[in-house]
Amino acid sequence: MTALVDAARVAARVRGMGARLESAAAEAVRQSAEAALFAARSCAPVRTGRLRDSLSVRAEGTTAVVFASCDYAAAVELGTSRQPARPFLLPAAQAQRQALPALAAQLGRKAVQGD
Repeated sequence: MTALVDAARVAARVRGMGARLESAAAEAVRQSAEAALFAARSCAPVRTGRLRDSLSVRAEGTTAVVFASCDYAAAVELGTSRQPARPFLLPAAQAQRQALPALAAQLGRKAVQGD
């Protein structure tokens, strides 16, 4: 049995698949960062709400950063000589670090299948 393959068509499909996979990876990173932001906001200690409200996310391509712009965020997260640490960013990041591969695989499969 012989199968005819249009090499140009296959190459175009593979190139398109790469772009779709890159887009899926970026979407997985964005969704994961948003989930980490939500978790960090939920875990952040609240006295005035300033720390919680200063949390934000910046995503570009396959890179994302969840950060706090409040000047005392590091002291709360890491603690000081007078105050124990009350982590809110690290637990959120660790949870998403575990969840991201499954999300990326799910979105990648969807992108390859063309759904």
